[in-house]
Amino acid sequence: MHIITDTREQKNLNFSRFIGVDNTIVRKLDVGDYGCIINNVEIPIYFERKSIADLWGTLGTKFGFIRYLKEVERAKESGVELIMIVEESYNCMSSGFKIPSTRKLSMFSGQAMRSRLNSLYLLDGVRFIFCSNRNEMEMVIYDFFRACEKEIL
Repeated sequence: MHIITDTREQKNLNFSRFIGVDNTIVRKLDVGDYGCIINNVEIPIYFERKSIADLWGTLGTKFGFIRYLKEVERAKESGVELIMIVEESYNCMSSGFKIPSTRKLSMFSGQAMRSRLNSLYLLDGVRFIFCSNRNEMEMVIYDFFRACEKEIL
């Protein structure tokens, strides 16, 4: 198994501790931040990693949301699935996002974010996974691709 990391990913996740991961390939991905190659076949499922600040910047602003919808459309046109994986618990995300510079809650509320996430799932099929930290995020991505590997073999 080879994990693919997008060249634009700024804080790469580390999969070297997992059994069966031969290496990480860094290259430009059309959608998402992480993909996988198993037996020389690229799996048509990609993970888009987001911190809580990235989530609000992407889905909580008009410009970010329009840009993300374009990415979702590219994924659909390419016949691939996009899964957003967020480095925060669902419960904490539901409380909203404090803007670091002002320490005030964003005007885009946690309830509005939950609604937007559910709409993206229902209308566009984008799944969301929430993880409490980067280690859990690495494990979720690894376990998912490991399950794909077992299905292929």
